[in-house]
Amino acid sequence: MKRLIPVTVVATCAAFVLASQQWVDYTSPYGCFSISFPSQYKIEKKSNKKMSFESASLDVGKISYEALVEDFENIPEFRQNPITFMDKAIVSVKSGSWTPRDVKAFNVNGRQGRLATYTRGTEQMRTYLIADGNYLVIVSVNGPAGVLESQDTTKYFNSFRLK
Repeated sequence: MKRLIPVTVVATCAAFVLASQQWVDYTSPYGCFSISFPSQYKIEKKSNKKMSFESASLDVGKISYEALVEDFENIPEFRQNPITFMDKAIVSVKSGSWTPRDVKAFNVNGRQGRLATYTRGTEQMRTYLIADGNYLVIVSVNGPAGVLESQDTTKYFNSFRLK
């Protein structure tokens, strides 16, 4: 019985720390969306001759959060048919050994998008892909089984706002 008390105290303290964490807002440099992360994220910028992007990402244990926008101004396939481009992007994730399990079309503020859920072994991933002019907005969470049902994942996706 004496051993249970320290474990209970540690578990209660850990739950309090997680519940009281400060969520940190991120707004895309292109101004097309904002989202809140469970804590401070890191920024990465990349570009090549065809595209450029900035991503905000955060790893918390085995859970990864990422939000990015890719500028596809110089990729005519995207500008001509963003839906076909997104569908190909969903299928291409398979090459990373992720298997699409559920893909749904949706519309946000007049912009077309896809919500895709993937699995890889016991890992899960949920991704939003949204076409906004020349931009492709991608928001995702991946981690161990059960991550997609967590309160933090729900809060993360619910905080997503298109401008």
